[in-house]
Amino acid sequence: RVMYLCEILDGGDEPIFRVTCVEPSAPIVIQRPTSSGVWAEIGKRAFELRQAATGRAVLTQLSGPEMFGFGNPTIAKLIQDMPE
Repeated sequence: RVMYLCEILDGGDEPIFRVTCVEPSAPIVIQRPTSSGVWAEIGKRAFELRQAATGRAVLTQLSGPEMFGFGNPTIAKLIQDMPE
């Protein structure tokens, strides 16, 4: 298990979703134009690492919106209340 920092950056016309692995031994930064795109890449990498380590294919499905907390009522309210 590792810790991740999820950020939404101003990309001008569209947001940039960034996830950073904050473990000192594995500093990884992934950016995509969607939350699902970022977490799909992380799931792909986790699949490859597990397959290499165990020889078995273990599918990892991650929901970008869920991982960014968009389903959390407090986070949804904070986003709605942000100035435009």
